Amino acid sequence: MFRFIFLTTLTIAANSILGQRAIEKDYPKTLWASNDSFAVKFSNDPNFVPSFRISERDTTDMGTDGATDLSAMIFFGKDSVRIAYQNLPLDQVNWFNIQSPKGKTLYRLHFNRINSAFSQDYIKQNTNKILVDLPEVYELANIIWTLSPSGQRANNLYKQGAYYEKVKQYFKTYLAHPIFKRLDFSENDYMEKYYDFRENSFAFRFTKSNKLVWGQPYFYVVGNDKNFNSLFKQLLPLI
Repeated sequence: MFRFIFLTTLTIAANSILGQRAIEKDYPKTLWASNDSFAVKFSNDPNFVPSFRISERDTTDMGTDGATDLSAMIFFGKDSVRIAYQNLPLDQVNWFNIQSPKGKTLYRLHFNRINSAFSQDYIKQNTNKILVDLPEVYELANIIWTLSPSGQRANNLYKQGAYYEKVKQYFKTYLAHPIFKRLDFSENDYMEKYYDFRENSFAFRFTKSNKLVWGQPYFYVVGNDKNFNSLFKQLLPLI
């Protein structure tokens, strides 16, 4: 049985929509291959071009992990189709109805979700470098958690010294803020919520205008990665 899913073509920037979802869509035309085969090539691995016989099976499933500026070429007969990965960092599935004189197949081209994506410029600038850094948002997440009810009860946090006293003094006028009430968890839930909040803050950054945004090169670190909906992300309006 052939599967048909009609969805509007979407182009979604990774930083623009926190409510971003996986994409699934049909290619609007049937691909016709007179030689009973088709081949697929991904832009990040141009030397690997596997070929598939159309008449061998009803469905074919092949894809790769998502990446920056990634695309796939499908070669059928004397023609080809290029499909760009447009849903960084989440899943994207494209369905193709491919026919030949000997049969037909439904090809599922999939780009898998990824936790991080590094541009070629980023790679070039940072190759063979060792960086020690404390991201601003990560520091803020640690501060918020430590001052929260869960953090104050915790015995796994370092809560002494000049830096801690300075932080407590600076933030004491904010302790009635709703964000702290939302970070009050039982002992059984503590560790899961702690890492879900703290570690996933690493995927956010402040812009020059002090807007908190989500995006490259990191999208997610730990926990349930369904749509990368971390505890930090859920509480973003309060943060």
